[in-house]
Amino acid sequence: MGNLLTYLWETMGDQWEQRAWNAVDSLILSQFAYLPLEEVCTEAFDFSKGMPLGEAAAVMLALPDIKEKILTRRDLLLLRMLSESERFRNLRVCGCRKRHQTAEPEQFAAYCVELTQEPPGWFAAFRGTDRTLTGWEEDLQLSYLETTPTQEDAVQYLEQAAAALPGTFLVGGHSKGGNAAVYAAVFCSVSVQNRIQVVYNHDGPGFQPSVLASPRYANVADRIQTIVPQGSFVGQLLTHLEPCMIVKSNAVGVMQHAAYSWGVKDGAFVTVSELSNSSVLASQIMASWLEQLSAQQREALTKQLFAIPDRAGMADALTVQTVQKALPNIFLQWKSLPQEERELLQGAWTHLSDVAKQELKKACSSHLPFFQEE
Repeated sequence: MGNLLTYLWETMGDQWEQRAWNAVDSLILSQFAYLPLEEVCTEAFDFSKGMPLGEAAAVMLALPDIKEKILTRRDLLLLRMLSESERFRNLRVCGCRKRHQTAEPEQFAAYCVELTQEPPGWFAAFRGTDRTLTGWEEDLQLSYLETTPTQEDAVQYLEQAAAALPGTFLVGGHSKGGNAAVYAAVFCSVSVQNRIQVVYNHDGPGFQPSVLASPRYANVADRIQTIVPQGSFVGQLLTHLEPCMIVKSNAVGVMQHAAYSWGVKDGAFVTVSELSNSSVLASQIMASWLEQLSAQQREALTKQLFAIPDRAGMADALTVQTVQKALPNIFLQWKSLPQEERELLQGAWTHLSDVAKQELKKACSSHLPFFQEE
C-alpha cells in the first residue's frame, strides 16, 4: 500500500488531461499548506501575481533553515517531488497569507493555486496546526468558542480570493485547516458559495451545534467531503453531520492523523468500511467528558493550561530544544500555582480519567474488541 508520495511518483509525468482531479490531489495541496510558502511568495494579498508551484517548492528547499520550518522530513521529499512533477509544478500559486499572534491566539495561513485556466478553477488551501503553542491553544478554543480567529480569517480570505479570481473553487485543508475550509464555505456570501464545487476536510474537527444548525451550513452540506483515517481521533472531535470516507492507515493510534500514513493505491485512497473500535472509544470518551464541562469551564482549563508554559518563558515554537529548556521552569510554575488553579487542572484530569474508565467499562460489557488491529 502506497501513500501520497507514491501517488506523486506514479503521476510524475501525468498532465491533468490524462488523470482527472481527485481527493488525493486535495490532500497533497493541503499538506503543501503547512510549508513556509509565505516566505517565498511574498505578494501576500495580491491574487493577480504569484509563481509556479514547482518554483516555490524549489525555493523553499533551498532555504537554509527549511528543516526547522517543516513538520516531518517527508515534507522535504514532498517539496522535491512537487518541484519536478509535470502534474503540479506549473500550477500558479498566489494569495499567500499568514497571520500569527499570541495575545489573542491565532495561527492562520492560506494560499490559492490555479488548477485550470479554461474554464478558470482554483483550490483554496488552509493550513492546519503548526508546531507552536499558539496553534495548539487555538485548537482547544474550538471546544468553547462559537468562532475562532482562524475561522473568521478563513471566511475573509475566501471572500477576498473570490473577489479577485474568476471561476469555480475547491476548498480544503488538513486538521484545523479542514475545519477552517468548511467554516469558510459555510459563512461566506451566497454568491461565493455558489462558486464552490467541493469542500475537503481531511481529518479536521467538527463544529459546535449552532454552526451545524445554521441554514448556511445546509447550503453547502452536500458539497462537504470529510476524509478520515480508520483510527481517527482529531477528526472525531466535536460534531460532524456529513458522512465521511474512511481511509486505511499504516500508522497506529493518533499517529494516523499524519497525512503521509494514509493509504493510496491505483490513484485513489484505500478505504475501509468503518472506523476502528479504538477510534470510536476515544471519541466517546472525549465527547462524554466535554459534555460534562460547561463552555466556561473549558475556557478556564485552556487558559490555565497554556498559562503555565507562558509563565515559564517557553518559546512559542515547539521543538525538542525549547521544551527541554523550559521544562525545569514549567515544573517550578506548576508547584507555585495557587491552590485553586492547581485543583482546577488536577480535577479536570481526574474527571477525564473517571470518564475514560466508565466508557471502557461500557465497551467491555458490550464486548467491543477495542484493541483490534488498526
